[in-house]
Amino acid sequence: MTPDEDFLIGQRRDLPGLVLAGGFSGHGYKFASAVGAALADLARHGRTDLPIGMFDPHRWD
Repeated sequence: MTPDEDFLIGQRRDLPGLVLAGGFSGHGYKFASAVGAALADLARHGRTDLPIGMFDPHRWD
């Protein structure tokens, strides 16, 4: 569980090419199609038009 209880979805700046998704804590199945689309965009294009900024893995940096 993350400190703010939100997901982690995004790329690691320190590990180029790595895309993360985690912190779903049992209720992530409801978001699987949107998370999958975002991850596919990130993996293929390095960006997504979906609003995932609040899930940035670097939000505590």
